[in-house]
Amino acid sequence: MAGKRLKELFKVDMYMLPAKICFFLTVGIDGTFKPYMVPFLVGVGLNKAEAGLVMGLRLLGMTFAGPLWGFITDKRQNHVFIVILMTIMSLVLVGGQPLLSLVIGDKSTNTCPAPVVIETKVNVTNSGISPTNQSDSSIDFRSTRFLVLLFINIFASAFDGCLISMMDAGVVKRILKSSKKKNFGRNRMFGAFGFSVGSILSGSLSDVFPYTDKVNCFAGAFVVLSLYLIGLAIASPFLFRESTEENEAAEPSELETFKESKSNTIEKVPEVDLDETPLKEIVFQTLKKFEMILFLLTVFVLGTLQGIYIGFTALRMEELDGSTTLVGITFGVVAFCTSLFMFLAAKLIKLLRGPWNALCLACLSYVVRFLSFAFISNPWFSIPIHILETLGFGLGLVTQVLYIKRNTDPRIHTTMLSIMNTTFFGVGFIAANIVGGQVFSRYGGQATFKYFGLLATAWSIVLLVVIFIKLCNQQKDKNTNLTTKKNNDETEMPTQA
Repeated sequence: MAGKRLKELFKVDMYMLPAKICFFLTVGIDGTFKPYMVPFLVGVGLNKAEAGLVMGLRLLGMTFAGPLWGFITDKRQNHVFIVILMTIMSLVLVGGQPLLSLVIGDKSTNTCPAPVVIETKVNVTNSGISPTNQSDSSIDFRSTRFLVLLFINIFASAFDGCLISMMDAGVVKRILKSSKKKNFGRNRMFGAFGFSVGSILSGSLSDVFPYTDKVNCFAGAFVVLSLYLIGLAIASPFLFRESTEENEAAEPSELETFKESKSNTIEKVPEVDLDETPLKEIVFQTLKKFEMILFLLTVFVLGTLQGIYIGFTALRMEELDGSTTLVGITFGVVAFCTSLFMFLAAKLIKLLRGPWNALCLACLSYVVRFLSFAFISNPWFSIPIHILETLGFGLGLVTQVLYIKRNTDPRIHTTMLSIMNTTFFGVGFIAANIVGGQVFSRYGGQATFKYFGLLATAWSIVLLVVIFIKLCNQQKDKNTNLTTKKNNDETEMPTQA
């Protein structure tokens, strides 16, 4: 029995192989450059507050474009074309930023190796670039360098930030069309592997980047990014290609399964024919439900907390004298452990008896992580502390995707997954980088992680209250049903002569 299970564990599922490869590359894209983006921007010549603002506002592109891309692909079913377009534009707009820094970068800081301490610069070049800000917490909105990097990153995010929604939709669609049982978490876990490998490769390449006075060392991360994007452009068409072996048997039952699902926790819209309703109306009816609003608020909070981890862990470790290699190892080890955990995430959600309990546990994990990370003095302790990423991101993300999969019409899966990912990776990360950038530049890394740890505490309390109310309502309904059944039984008892 054990040998059979082990054989099944390592058996390659060719039907889902494109899903694993695409998740590896898509999530890996984030791992290649996002942990190093703020240090890269600081090297180009921005201060930490400006870099945080760029990283926050860049996601405006994703926030507005994500739902639009989702609706277009749901309506036209042209996923492959959209994904190829996104990868090409990401390669140009994100991968080309080191080349852009040759023109607009601060020549005294945009070097490899970078200065240990970046002091105030007062020399103004003939190119119109404004001098580096006098304060590390002030933002010069007239700086050409800042404005160029800001608007390019906003535009870029409309493409690179929306790739994951396309992959989620493609994998969910592939699972629904399969006649065999498929596990989303077991495929999504390869994304964490990709993040791990990408983060380690980028950190290592940045550490050994050739000495130059043209670009800073973090340009190495964009080399790895470009390789990932090229790989995704090649692999993604296979994800959306129809399978003649498994699709036809299950495809007709997708919408029927949704309509008849007993586990759907979102109220159905009364007197609405789902076959006749336009997609816009279905999306609107879904979004206006109170439980969906609460779900998206939770996604926003978790996204904000994850944005703090991604955007400011490297800077906090820099305060603790941690090397760039250690940063890469930390992100890599954590992502690797998260990927393994995703294999079991679906079972844990079932064990926890529902998505809300799982989301609460995910939020509580950030409380422990951030408050611990705020008070350590040895950067190596960051590795065991952030292993809790397995719960915060791993469990949280799988729960979010499965919630959308089980509680929304299959015809709007791409739209709803885009809204979910936009809320998490877009709006949440915007809040994290803008607020986090200001807090970090004014008070430092310890205060940043302490304050956001308190935010996680507050929202965990909200979720605990929600869970308590749901339990009370369930018990009340149970008692009502028992009373009704008892009354019916008494009514049906035969009258004795």
